[in-house]
Amino acid sequence: MREITHQIITVIYLIGVCFSGVVFAKVDVELAGKLGGELTYAGAETKANANGEIPAYAGGLPEPPACFVAGKGLCNPFPDDKIKFTINQENVERYKDNLSLGQIAMIKKYDTFHINVYQTRRTAIHPEFVKLATKINATQANMADGGSGLQNFDAKGFPFPVPQNGLEVIWNHIVRYRGKSLRRLTGQAAPLSNGKYSIVLFEDQVAFSAFLGDTGQGDKDSN
Repeated sequence: MREITHQIITVIYLIGVCFSGVVFAKVDVELAGKLGGELTYAGAETKANANGEIPAYAGGLPEPPACFVAGKGLCNPFPDDKIKFTINQENVERYKDNLSLGQIAMIKKYDTFHINVYQTRRTAIHPEFVKLATKINATQANMADGGSGLQNFDAKGFPFPVPQNGLEVIWNHIVRYRGKSLRRLTGQAAPLSNGKYSIVLFEDQVAFSAFLGDTGQGDKDSN
């Protein structure tokens, strides 16, 4: 946990230095009013894209899928979905505009590396209190000390649901809603080109201060 904390602090410090001359403005009431309508509370457009491959946002997945068993981990809510197509060395040029440079490099370097593409689903959902805090943050939250901290920010929601720059996007990720408490064991590995790697294990146990003393009201996920 200490290693993660130091890494995050270092990243925030470096970002703050890079953006020290940037003015971070809150969005106006009209733009914030689009949250929950034209925009999701995470700032994404709710409408479908032009060709319909990305569907309109319809409120997410309001209830756990039938396969979910508490304490058993996550399960696939769409087990019947089939692979629409596969991106590999033979067709990577066709899809390169939709891939990162890293993905393209991996496909070109390894003939066994490929990406299976499935139907797009928009299942994300947040509790009502997260949405309320986010809407308030949109017109009130701002950065402090050149981007190294937050002010006028309700930690139950996203600070910048309509981000105006990359640093605001990063802050949204750092303080995103992850429940009232968190306990997880995770592993990270950075494989070398020869296939060798070392796994680093992390055990996190966090109680988020924003929810300490919370009455529990408004905890139910909403559509």
